[in-house]
Amino acid sequence: MRNSKKNKIIIVGKNGTGKSFKALELALKKKGITIICNGGTDKNRYEDDFPCLKEYEDKDSHYSFTVEKDGKYYICAKDYKSTATEFVNALILGCGYGNLGHDKNATVVYDDSAWGASKNNILTLWKLSHVDCNIIITADSLSEILKVRPSELSEKMIEDIYTYWDVICL
Repeated sequence: MRNSKKNKIIIVGKNGTGKSFKALELALKKKGITIICNGGTDKNRYEDDFPCLKEYEDKDSHYSFTVEKDGKYYICAKDYKSTATEFVNALILGCGYGNLGHDKNATVVYDDSAWGASKNNILTLWKLSHVDCNIIITADSLSEILKVRPSELSEKMIEDIYTYWDVICL
C-alpha cells in the first residue's frame, strides 16, 4: 500500500485469498451508514465469522430503498447484479433515495463480483474516486475493475488508480 487514503480501498486477489473477509473486516469497523453489495453470497454465509452482520438489514436487489441515518444494509445481488450495483452507485453519487457521497462516515462495499456489474467501470471508478464516503471494492485484478484486458491496462492507468485508492494485494 502506498500513502494511505484510508477511505478508498481496492482489494485484489485470486479466488479463495480472503478478499471478502478482508473487506468485511475493514467495513464493519466503520461507523455510520454501511452498505454491503455482494454479487453472490448470502449474508448468513458470513454471520459466524462476523456476528454483527445479523444487525444488517437484508435488502432485495430488485427494489430501491431510502437510506436511514446510521442504517446497515446487506444486498445480495445474485440475479440482479447490475440493478443493485447501479442503485448503490446512484446512492453514492446522489439520488432521491440518498446521497452518501458527501458523508465521510458512510461506507460502501462492492464484493463478490458486484462491482463488475457496473455499466461503465472506468467512468464510475473515476467518479467514486472523488467522493468523501468510504468505498471498498474486491476484484481478481485491476483489469477486472476497469473491464479491460490485462494487455490494455497501462502503467498510467495503474498510477491513476494508486493516486486515489489504496490497493491491497492478497
